[in-house]
Amino acid sequence: MKNTVKHLLFLNDLSSQNLEQLNTDKSLKVSSNALIRTTAIPFNIKELDSNKPWIFSSRTAVEILLANEISFPKTVYAIGPKTAELIPSAIIPQIATASELAKVVIEKGEKEVIFICGNRRRDELPQHLESHKIKVKEVVVYQTENLNKTLNLHGIDGLAFMSPSAVHSLAQNGGFNNLPCFAIGSTTAHALKQEGQQCITSKTTTPKSLVETAKNYFK
Repeated sequence: MKNTVKHLLFLNDLSSQNLEQLNTDKSLKVSSNALIRTTAIPFNIKELDSNKPWIFSSRTAVEILLANEISFPKTVYAIGPKTAELIPSAIIPQIATASELAKVVIEKGEKEVIFICGNRRRDELPQHLESHKIKVKEVVVYQTENLNKTLNLHGIDGLAFMSPSAVHSLAQNGGFNNLPCFAIGSTTAHALKQEGQQCITSKTTTPKSLVETAKNYFK
């Protein structure tokens, strides 16, 4: 019997360069069809006090500040290596979750932080910090929009998610079609569980790691 190449669909946006790299060995077809859109929004640069530590839980927020040529403070925390990739000095937890990031900030003895985020940021990180008497100032620099697209999943063998927003969008617009789901991290895996889906979580928070996880699954 002829072996057919499996098709993994990302529900978040991937650049053409990223897709080219992920399709290099032809053992798995990788494509993307974003269900959400993130857009930078105006923010008050004066709220970004560089005398206080900054915290990032998304790469998008980092990219927006860099695009605005904003200088980063001495102390920066990021949720994981993908988010910290553009800030070499960033402090990251060993496990890329909001609760682990909060533990690191608490252990460092911070008293006040600037949390730079999107309009749909999860409550876990600020709540954890505030429960330890750490003052959190939020600066929202982008918004996430549900595109409400219904996808034709015929010919798709697996679904890859890089954010909870993409998970909830698919649940609201056609569902998962009983396909295997792959999550980029524990937060996204939790969102899939909330929607009643079992999933496999990649070892690291990168699209490449998600693809490798899917390849191992389809062997």
